[in-house]
Amino acid sequence: MNEPSEKNELLAALEQERGIRRASKLLASQQTHIYEELDRLVSYLKLLLPQSHGMVSQAKTSNDLIIEAARRLEDPLFVELITQTIKKRENSSFQE
Repeated sequence: MNEPSEKNELLAALEQERGIRRASKLLASQQTHIYEELDRLVSYLKLLLPQSHGMVSQAKTSNDLIIEAARRLEDPLFVELITQTIKKRENSSFQE
């Protein structure tokens, strides 16, 4: 009598694992898409900002201006995502 209960538990565990794996694959796909979109957004924002041509040594960089603009939205998680995206772009440009 114990066997059907064990089978049901095993089937439930397998279903749960399958659901988690499906969700994980979808999340991974969307994560890649979101990071690509954030990278594209930062590129576009840099085109909108005034360029400092070395006239003022204390001038903020376009990255600083983008981060400051994001901070004004008062969403710390979004600021962190933008900051990470900018740092990732800086690191990849130094490696090239």
